[in-house]
Amino acid sequence: MTYDQETRLKMYTNWYPILDIIENKNKKNILEFGCGVGTRKLCEEFKKVYSFETAKDEEWFLKTKTDLKHFDNWDVYFKSFSYYGIDYSDAQLLSSNGSTRDIKPLEKYLNELDNFVNLSDIDVAFVDQGFHNRGETVNYLFSKGVPFIFAHDYNCAPDLYGWNLIDANKFCYKQRGSVVSTVGSWSL
Repeated sequence: MTYDQETRLKMYTNWYPILDIIENKNKKNILEFGCGVGTRKLCEEFKKVYSFETAKDEEWFLKTKTDLKHFDNWDVYFKSFSYYGIDYSDAQLLSSNGSTRDIKPLEKYLNELDNFVNLSDIDVAFVDQGFHNRGETVNYLFSKGVPFIFAHDYNCAPDLYGWNLIDANKFCYKQRGSVVSTVGSWSL
């Protein structure tokens, strides 16, 4: 299945409406996992944007960095999947119902995150990284006291992304979104 450019743009940015519920964005710091099409919107609305990017290679990162170089409120960090030892496939995760989740790369990833940004300075986090430990990332952010978290693709493949690992009883959870892709949000 292929998508035209307009459909792809909508898929990448269908989370924009959730920004409407965040008050005083121009006084808040946001941590974005991944960077790209939506980063410009975050830079336009938030006081400070920290983008923590991980991908197979740096092509997307370099394009985004060039496109957004004029934003003084943007700080970005990139490491490749291979740096973290991320090498599992979607098929492997899905065929095992998520049970083959390798936590080792995530530990190194979260260590790098802690070196990149002080999480006590973060008011909002947007979880949309290119690898599939998104549920674990949400749990980690809450353990560090990040007060509001939203995530892209929340209605997609819970075993793949690890959404089923989030302890929903600990947090206030709301689901918002479209048929194509849903945004989940949590607050302390």
